Amino acid sequence: MLTSVVDTYFEHVHNQPYSHFQEASFRQKLQSNALPRCLILAVLSSAVRFSKNDYFIGKTQDASEKFARESWLSVLTEHLTVEDNINVYVVQTVNLLAVVDYTGELYPLLTEIKNTKIP
Repeated sequence: MLTSVVDTYFEHVHNQPYSHFQEASFRQKLQSNALPRCLILAVLSSAVRFSKNDYFIGKTQDASEKFARESWLSVLTEHLTVEDNINVYVVQTVNLLAVVDYTGELYPLLTEIKNTKIP
């Protein structure tokens, strides 16, 4: 499932509008377990709403919110409460989560507008 959602991230989210990573480098670090949990969860949160994976059908918004919440908790407990533990990964994570939070608030409104029938 992780690989599928990461594929979705690079297909639908990466460079839309921000480019946080070089794809090959990201995938290599992911494969070697060199990425922090908070960043992986933020990528999942960003991408899951575009996922075609059967597991997420009908629950992409809930999954996105859950991944985002867990990512924020990871940032707070593993990076912001530990002295000198902020790095580029944490900055990338927070930036991704800011976009997720902003678009997550817009998602219900956009869905409502899309489903409104114009007389």
